[in-house]
Amino acid sequence: QTRYNFVSNPAGATYVLTSTGQSITSFAASDVQNIAGNYTIQVTPPASACALPTSFTIVVTSKPQAQILNAGGPYCVNSPSIQLIGSPTPGTWSAPRNSVSATGMFNPAAAGAGTTTVTYSGSQGVCTFTTSVDIVVTAQPTIAINVTPEPGPNGYCSRDAQPIQVTATIN
Repeated sequence: QTRYNFVSNPAGATYVLTSTGQSITSFAASDVQNIAGNYTIQVTPPASACALPTSFTIVVTSKPQAQILNAGGPYCVNSPSIQLIGSPTPGTWSAPRNSVSATGMFNPAAAGAGTTTVTYSGSQGVCTFTTSVDIVVTAQPTIAINVTPEPGPNGYCSRDAQPIQVTATIN
C-alpha cells in the first residue's frame, strides 16, 4: 500500500488528520482502516513561514472486488462456448491460446484438454482489480464396443439360443 509523506518548505509544518485529531507526517489508506471517504488534513505552517493554516482533502476509494461468474465446468473439449460474466465492468479478459474473447466468451476447443486460467482485470478510478479462475476442460471420450460372439456374415439368427454379450468401454 502506498504511503504519502508530507514535506513542507520551509520545514516544520504540522499536519493533523481532522477526523481523529491525530498529528501525522504521512498518510496511507490503512491509517483510516481502508474505509472509503474524504479525509481532510489541516496544515499549520511553521511561524517562520508567515503563512496561514490551510487544509487539503485526500480521497480514499474502495477497491473493487473482482469476480468471474458463470465459469462452471468441467467442460468437454467439444462443448459449445460459454459466456463468462466479469464484475465490475468494464474489464479485460485474458487466457492462453486465445481461449477467451474480448467479450468473455470461453471456447473449450481453443483451450484444449487440461486446466486453463482465465483472468479478468480492469480499473475503476484510481483503483485496479484482477481475479482469475481455473476452468477444467476434458478430452472427448472414445467408446469401444465389443460384441461376443462375433456375428456371422449375415448377422445373428433370431432362433439361436446362444446369448449375445455387448460390452462398451469409455476411455
